[in-house]
Amino acid sequence: RIGKRRYEQTTETFVYNAVSELLQNSIKHSNATSCKVSLEESTTDLVISLSDDGTNGTIYPIKYGHGLTHINSRAEALGGLFSFHLDNTGASAELRIPLS
Repeated sequence: RIGKRRYEQTTETFVYNAVSELLQNSIKHSNATSCKVSLEESTTDLVISLSDDGTNGTIYPIKYGHGLTHINSRAEALGGLFSFHLDNTGASAELRIPLS
């Protein structure tokens, strides 16, 4: 929640699970020394962003495993969007969930 506002249980559960998965990916794969998570509310969307400064060592292009695939499909089921970017300066992810 942001302040005193609560969201639908499905949205709160999804956000919790998605952030947990993205943090686990950062810990497991990135060799990052820092990771930033932000949660913001616009007039239309709940926006969750995560970025790290990891070296990643991942082969390009990115292959979505079960975790990222699940985040993407669940975001779409809620009418939202999921984006993920990876390069040699780190990873970044953004979730946008409509507040309707």
